[in-house]
Amino acid sequence: MQFLEQSHGCAGWNGEMAGRIRAFDWGQTELGSLDSWPASLCSTVQLMLASPLPMVMLWGHAGYMIYNDAYSQFAGGRHPYLLGSPVELGWPEVAEFNRNVVDTCLAGGTLSYRNKELVLLRDGIPEDVWLDLYYSPVANDAGTPAGVMAMVVDTTEHVISERRRQAAEDAYRADNERVRLALNAGALLGSFVWDIKGNRLSGDERFARTFSYPADQDLADLPTDVAEARIHPDDMSWVQEQVKQSVETGDAFNAEYRVLRPDGTYLWVQASGCCEFNEQGEAFRFPGVLIDIHERKSAEESLLRFTRNLEQRVADEVEARLAAEEQLRQSQKLEAIGGLTGGGPRLQ
Repeated sequence: MQFLEQSHGCAGWNGEMAGRIRAFDWGQTELGSLDSWPASLCSTVQLMLASPLPMVMLWGHAGYMIYNDAYSQFAGGRHPYLLGSPVELGWPEVAEFNRNVVDTCLAGGTLSYRNKELVLLRDGIPEDVWLDLYYSPVANDAGTPAGVMAMVVDTTEHVISERRRQAAEDAYRADNERVRLALNAGALLGSFVWDIKGNRLSGDERFARTFSYPADQDLADLPTDVAEARIHPDDMSWVQEQVKQSVETGDAFNAEYRVLRPDGTYLWVQASGCCEFNEQGEAFRFPGVLIDIHERKSAEESLLRFTRNLEQRVADEVEARLAAEEQLRQSQKLEAIGGLTGGGPRLQ
């Protein structure tokens, strides 16, 4: 009667993996043939197969793997070869980690990990994955831990998305800090918004003054060609390249360039901003600020000129020393020749 109950328990499994488990030759493993499995193992496997979450059973000291349909999708190219395989052979790249899991749970312990980072070769290529992992012991009919039930939740997309969000927040805070510092230093030259779809530029009064727009110009409709004409010709391609990269990738926009002033001189500015995208992923808005960095750039240019002058003076001194040494050698050579020709005994 007990055998029939066990057989019925294992026979009642449903799903693709249930069929694979029944078809597998378990006689070549320590578990023995399916009809000899203990009732506790059959019922635990049935619960596992019914779960929508990726779950895998590691049975015995070797950790023979029995898993459900959701785990087969997680396993990628390793499925179906993982079925019936010892876990250390099935996932050799994390063998030490899994050995600790099996030993801990067979001793009655439990383990859990949040966003555990592992490198797996699911499809033959190393990939970084982040997982929520939960391990608990599974008892045999005698009540002794004989296996491990593992629940695997792939959090890779969430972790990567969260890191990107954090990076965007960090960049946003950095931009805000630059704006705050510029405000405190009185260096803010205005703010602007570029309507990408309509190719319209709007800005505040300070921005309009920086680019010498007419005093009566509508600040909500600033012609882009006027601003572009004020940018130094040598800087224009660089600015366009930075804008293009920001629009295509969403990276923060930071460009230093020169703007023509009414007196014919150029003012160094730094434009900082970012591209905003709609729900369809299309770039539609580009807000930013303009900061006066003229004093810093002037100081950098002065330092560069000083360094170049210093290098030139050193080079001139070295050249002068080499010329003096060469002149001394020539003089010594002439003295030696004079001694040879004029200082010897004369024949009568």
